[in-house]
Amino acid sequence: MSIVDKKACKPVTEPGKRASKACLVSYIKDGGASIMLKALGEPIRFLLKYGGIDFEDNRVEFDDWPKVKPTIFFGQLPIYEEDGKKVNQSIAISRYLGKKVNLVGNSDWENLEIDAVVDTINDLRLKLVKYSYEKDEKIKEEVKGPLFNEILPFYLEKLEKIAEASNGHLAINKLTWADFYFIAVLDYFNYMAEMDLLENRPSLQKVKENVTSIPVIKDWITIRPDTYIRARSNAVLPYGPESIMAVVTSAHRVANNPLEWILIELSTVFRTLGRRD
Repeated sequence: MSIVDKKACKPVTEPGKRASKACLVSYIKDGGASIMLKALGEPIRFLLKYGGIDFEDNRVEFDDWPKVKPTIFFGQLPIYEEDGKKVNQSIAISRYLGKKVNLVGNSDWENLEIDAVVDTINDLRLKLVKYSYEKDEKIKEEVKGPLFNEILPFYLEKLEKIAEASNGHLAINKLTWADFYFIAVLDYFNYMAEMDLLENRPSLQKVKENVTSIPVIKDWITIRPDTYIRARSNAVLPYGPESIMAVVTSAHRVANNPLEWILIELSTVFRTLGRRD
C-alpha cells in the first residue's frame, strides 16, 4: 500500500469501520499556495517508526480538506486511531506514543520537564503561525520585527542552553519524545520563519543529529514522501529532507513591484535547487 494511499484510513470517511492497524491522518494547508509539509503529523510518524509500530499513513490534500473536515470530530488533523478508537491533538498523541515506546522519564517530575519543553516548543510554533499565516501585509510587517529581533532569539537561546546542559537533548539528559517532537516539526518551523533556525546553534544541531542518526528515523527520512511547494506560478519545487532554506512563496512579501517579484522568485528557485539534498 502506498504511504499516501487516501483509502488507508477508512474510519475517516466511513465511521464505524476499523482500521486493521494504527492509523494516522494528517494534512497541511497554507493560504495562497498548495503545500505538502512535514508538520504536526510528523512527530507522530517519527515515534511510530521508532517503536516499530505498523501504521497506515493517510495524507489529506489541501483541496480535499473541505470534504473531509465535516467527517472528523472537532474538525482537526492530525488524528490517530488505534483499535477502533480515534483521538486528535498532536501533542497528546505524541505523549501517548512516547510512553508506549519508552521515550519518557523515570518519575512524574521528569515527565513534567518533558511536557514543559514540548509546550514551550508549541508556544514558539504559535508565534510563527501568527506571522506566517497573517494575510494583512500591514499587520504582518508590524509583527515581523518583534518576532525576528526578540521572540525567536529569546526562545532559541533558551532552548540552546537547555540542549547544551542536557548533552544534546531537550530534557532530563537523555533521548525523549520531546527531542522527536522538536526535530520532526523543525522543517515546518523553518518554512514559517523562512530561515534555518538551527544555524549557529550547535547544541540544537546536536539534538537534531541525535534524533536523525537513529537508523529507523534515518531510513524514514530517506523514504518518506517528497515535500514540495507549489508557488503561485504552479512550479513545483522539491526540497530535500534536511533543508527548507528558501521558499518561493515568500517572494511576494518583500517585493515592491512585479519585476522585483519575478527576480526574487527566480533567485529563490536557483537557491532552492542548489540546496537540494
